[in-house]
Amino acid sequence: VGCSLGDSARTIASGAISYEIMLKGLYLFNREAKKITGGGIVRVRKNTSDVNDEDVAEIESLGLTLAVHQTPRHFLVSGPVELLERWATAPATMTEFSIKPLYDAPLHSSYMYPAFRAVEAAYSDTRLSQWTIPLVSAAHRRVISTEAELRNDIEVNMTSSVRWWQTYCWMAEELGAERFINVGPASTLMRFAERIPLSRPVLVEDISVHFGSNARTRARSWRTPPAPRSPTSPSAPTS
Repeated sequence: VGCSLGDSARTIASGAISYEIMLKGLYLFNREAKKITGGGIVRVRKNTSDVNDEDVAEIESLGLTLAVHQTPRHFLVSGPVELLERWATAPATMTEFSIKPLYDAPLHSSYMYPAFRAVEAAYSDTRLSQWTIPLVSAAHRRVISTEAELRNDIEVNMTSSVRWWQTYCWMAEELGAERFINVGPASTLMRFAERIPLSRPVLVEDISVHFGSNARTRARSWRTPPAPRSPTSPSAPTS
């Protein structure tokens, strides 16, 4: 399972597409994305509680996209800069959320469709090979079974919301995954292990790859909710 560039790396590692074809596709996508002006994406943290359906509905009603659900309180919002600024500077938003600029493109939103359509047209005749490892969609929270589903997953990873932390919880709780390995420069799953409770223990291993340095491996048990405390007997009165 992956998100953004991680989704591309996952597809290559599975054998579904070659490194060369994916690299050319990403180059084309990036080239076309630079033509999409006036957009951006911001990093957001809700200060006092988890994000709820009302928060998502309000953001989307403004023409913005909750682009990536990172944790129950951390997420990315994408869209036109004018709309982002209007939402970010509203008094209610400034009270409830902490916001930082991230990138000057409306990533993971429908505003990226022109770039995706260019890639789709260039590679319309390219067939995907049968992948050799299980693939999971972080957009739909499902195991990918067909070429059509994989193509759709590549599309939605570029142009719509990704349910990142919900997918990992679903894999642990519903699919019964017992071990996760984080590969890449960011220790995303290690942060999940710190912030998101599960109903049972899951092992998370981190293989952080940095250019010019050796990979390092860490392991941590994904924390589970604390066990309920046994009621204590009332103390005997003292004289």
